[in-house]
Amino acid sequence: MASAVSRAFEAQGMSLKDETCVKIAAKVGAGLGIGDFTELAEEYEVFHINRGESTNVVTAELLEAFRDHLIRQRSQASTKKKNGWHSYSTYDLNDVSVSLDRSFSKVETRKKNGGAAQRVEFAKPGAVAASPSSGSKRTSEVPEVQPNKKSAFSQRQRSGTDFATLAVKPAGGSTRQAEAALDRAAGYSKVIDEESGVRSLLRGPGTGSRFMYDTVEQKQRLADERIRRLVDLLESKFGVDASSPVYGIANEPVVCCGRVLCDSSEGRLNEQSVLLEGPSSDGGQGMRVRLDTTKLGSVNLFPGQVVAVEGINPSGHCITAFGILTGVPQPREAQPAASGARGKRVAVAAGPFSTSEDLSMEPLGALVEACVRERPDLVYLCGPFVDKDHPLVKEGKVDLEHEEIFELCCDKLKGLPEGTKAVLVPSVRDVHHDACFPQSAFRVRGMPGDVREKLVCAPNPAVISGAGLTVAATSHDVLRHLSGSELFRAARQTDRMSRIASHVLLQRTFYPLHPPVRGACLDHGLALEKDAIFLPSTPDVLVLPSDLNPFAREVETSPGVHVREGHRSVFLTEILEKSGAGGRCVCVNPGRLAKGTAGGTYCVLELGEGGGLEKATIRRI
Repeated sequence: MASAVSRAFEAQGMSLKDETCVKIAAKVGAGLGIGDFTELAEEYEVFHINRGESTNVVTAELLEAFRDHLIRQRSQASTKKKNGWHSYSTYDLNDVSVSLDRSFSKVETRKKNGGAAQRVEFAKPGAVAASPSSGSKRTSEVPEVQPNKKSAFSQRQRSGTDFATLAVKPAGGSTRQAEAALDRAAGYSKVIDEESGVRSLLRGPGTGSRFMYDTVEQKQRLADERIRRLVDLLESKFGVDASSPVYGIANEPVVCCGRVLCDSSEGRLNEQSVLLEGPSSDGGQGMRVRLDTTKLGSVNLFPGQVVAVEGINPSGHCITAFGILTGVPQPREAQPAASGARGKRVAVAAGPFSTSEDLSMEPLGALVEACVRERPDLVYLCGPFVDKDHPLVKEGKVDLEHEEIFELCCDKLKGLPEGTKAVLVPSVRDVHHDACFPQSAFRVRGMPGDVREKLVCAPNPAVISGAGLTVAATSHDVLRHLSGSELFRAARQTDRMSRIASHVLLQRTFYPLHPPVRGACLDHGLALEKDAIFLPSTPDVLVLPSDLNPFAREVETSPGVHVREGHRSVFLTEILEKSGAGGRCVCVNPGRLAKGTAGGTYCVLELGEGGGLEKATIRRI
């Protein structure tokens, strides 16, 4: 058992300090009914990240705090008995949402007179369960959810209060001048809502795109494309020769580009397991060499990251790095000052939009009511809308088609104030939509006109320009995926969430991790076909919904450079200095609108008189 506990924590990049800690961890899992040590380690990792711990060594004190944290969660779960049957509530998580399939208890069955088990039926969307058909064997003894029953969500506390606020510094430069070239480049631009002037700057896959046809060649092509783009950027813009192969013998410092990998398929990246893989095209043959980072003052790497390395390779098998460039952000997209920008607002929320008790979409209705009061110009809604992990959907206890549940969800948006549009970004967890990443936009042509006129459908990921802001958003939990894979070492601590969010900007892609985590549904062919996961420009706001703590941070958009102390690296002289002062991008994790049976959070972005972003507020629903 002790070795199983240690292996589970090591798989998450954590090490138990001593045998006492191993015994405490096993005791915590056994005492709280968590028999799977992998599940225990995953929950501890989320607790560890949200606590803000800088070391990955798990001490007895941390395990005691973790146990108290789990006990508080369980103490908030209530069991109510009514009419001989039980209804269970999930945990009201303040720190992080835990997967519904872990937290939602199985509903007990009740027995009929003959002793056969009868399954309890739940309510369909709305408040009351559907009436059984005349031919059904169901009796009147089957309990129904009463329409006047108060839900846990309706009794929530501190509704509408601020969770966190960020005052945004004025952006430098003239990026918001109307005369700047809006279509400057190779960026794709398409008007997707003429009435509100909303444009899409990212070409997503079409509704008829085929997926699940990935091949090994397509996966390698995507990796090669990312490396090629970095080489072209260094050579064309900064004049740095980055054509050296990773396996080439070099006794003098040279620059080569490649992809970071871990030498263990199941282990976590550490400084002894870092490999650098060159491109398979242009004679590179996909060769891999060891990357020695011990001479660098700081390290910030993860598997799949495309980097440029300056160093020597005397043997052809190991590069000793004197400097590493982890990426250069895209230039900021020029944005004209919106007419009448004074007082403009944008709201951002992420699903699930219904509590685990039912599918009545109470949290979404509460968000619409908040929008009536605050009157934002745009509301960004990131899925899931019909969550495949919702207990009722997962167990097939709904009487409607999944598409009909989505239509009921969209019907709630009719209550948005006049002039407010909702931008819908799908999720791979949406059971009624194609489960691939990147995703095509929702299809809403069959909906009533008064519903359609409120909706603007965008792909996942999306880069949208509207209401004076350029917003890049994806419903993927990229932050959590990266947080469990990152290797970081530095003399001084930095803000963890800002650092992880910066990887998306530096790598110029919405999903830079490789291999993708289970459930990411990354389709490399679709990603290549439309450039659908590449950032066309640095946005004003980067929306990355996550199960981690909600936040709003300003992230620097300067090149990521790590060098050996005293070494005059080409990355410092030719890239960092020539790039000048870096700008800033506001990264937002709005949290989940619903957490179990309780309400969550959303974000409100406020623009100033000149159209620039002035404040970002995380607010409780």
